[in-house]
Amino acid sequence: MKIRLKLQIVVLIVIVSVLSTPAALYANANFKDLSSSNWAYTAIQEMVKEKVFSGYSDNTIRPNETITRGELAAVLVKAAKLDGAVGLPTFDDVSPKDWYYDYVERAMMYLSAREVNGEIRYEPKKPATREEITVALARIKDLTPSEDITDQVRAKITDFDTISEDAQPFVAVAIKKSLISGYPDLSFRPKAYVTRAETAYLVWKAFFNGKVTSDPSPGTGSTDSAYSKLTSEKDKVSYLKQQFMKKYGYSSAEMEDPLLTELNGDTSKELVVYNSTFDADEEGDLSVYSMKSGKELGTIKTTFGRGTTVKVIGNPLYKKLLVVLDEYKDTQVTLFSLTNDKLVKRGEFGGDTVSIKDYDGDGYSEFKVSIMDDSYSSSLADAVAQYYIYKWNGKEYVRSERDINKFAGYWITEGTDELQIKVYFNEDDRSGTMYFLSEDGEMGYEFNVTAKSASTLDIQFEDKSKASMKWVDKKHTSLKLDGMTYRMEKP
Repeated sequence: MKIRLKLQIVVLIVIVSVLSTPAALYANANFKDLSSSNWAYTAIQEMVKEKVFSGYSDNTIRPNETITRGELAAVLVKAAKLDGAVGLPTFDDVSPKDWYYDYVERAMMYLSAREVNGEIRYEPKKPATREEITVALARIKDLTPSEDITDQVRAKITDFDTISEDAQPFVAVAIKKSLISGYPDLSFRPKAYVTRAETAYLVWKAFFNGKVTSDPSPGTGSTDSAYSKLTSEKDKVSYLKQQFMKKYGYSSAEMEDPLLTELNGDTSKELVVYNSTFDADEEGDLSVYSMKSGKELGTIKTTFGRGTTVKVIGNPLYKKLLVVLDEYKDTQVTLFSLTNDKLVKRGEFGGDTVSIKDYDGDGYSEFKVSIMDDSYSSSLADAVAQYYIYKWNGKEYVRSERDINKFAGYWITEGTDELQIKVYFNEDDRSGTMYFLSEDGEMGYEFNVTAKSASTLDIQFEDKSKASMKWVDKKHTSLKLDGMTYRMEKP
């Protein structure tokens, strides 16, 4: 009796070369249709070396062709090293005579199928989609979906609702964990077919961490003679972008437009190349290349989100500063200079919003940082903010500040079981009530604020006893009361 399983599909973007009559496998194959400038060149070569992919008998790899579901099963089994005994056929349209039979059976728990006229079909000859490969990868990698992750990704992907309902949690967690990404227009295109090149790249990234284990391929190391032969600025920019993608393992969809600028304070130009991600917690890469020599002058491993911008501003000490401004989640600003052809970190700071402008008219930009109290106001316009200008070299260019209602709302003691203290401040931060909660009940004492700074409140109760609260971070304060210090948090 056949075992009929309704399975959901795991899908990912990858490039693969698996055939019904596979050619011999070999590393660093010189496929006649695979140029070293191809965005997936390194991924394909690495997967050939690992015997996950193979070329065709005519010495082609056909990177732009779609990959079938049968071929995808073979790639996943080889890449993830899925083994085990193969029993009776699971699917009505996959026969033991088919070359992909063993692969489909070993990967069946990660693949999708559908019921047609009472038959369970895998449809091995159909092209695989982005949705399908993503689901399969998420399952093989044993990622754990959740409603929170699904909601987060749904808010970022413009066509998320076009993903099959059963596949949505797996696609969401795959995006969250950087197994796959969307397109620059924030679409995912779940029903689009994946090419062999895309498959190779996704598998390389998912199961081999995007690492190069084979001998260096042409043009993937430091800039070679090919760069010196380029004459147009456009061709040089394109060449260096390809170098970056090969070295750090990114696809075109994961890249931002390079920034052609001047960082040295001389007449030569540099090119800033960097990737983008969907999540502010993901790591990204940024490199600075010399347009004159083509050499990589420095690289940054940092956090990039879809809200990341990179710009260059003038500076009196270093002539020019590279500003990496990430506004995807909380704003983070990192500053770099190019000194003696080396990228050097010069400072960093954060806030809720940052604007960059020449506030004092000296010809150099300052940073205006706004810290918002998002605990009680979801509207930027309604929030009360504290502003200050970033200090550079010990000099404070401009300062204009207003009090911020940091303390408004409830604060509760952390890690206290026997006695819990709850402090409530009115939105004017000038009065409030302190509650003491224990097994015996709850008692409340009203107070007024006697002194206030941007980070501290001094309060006095009706019986003239005093206490003070000091801002620790965005969610915590410390309370000094009757000679004791309590750590408070905002629930």
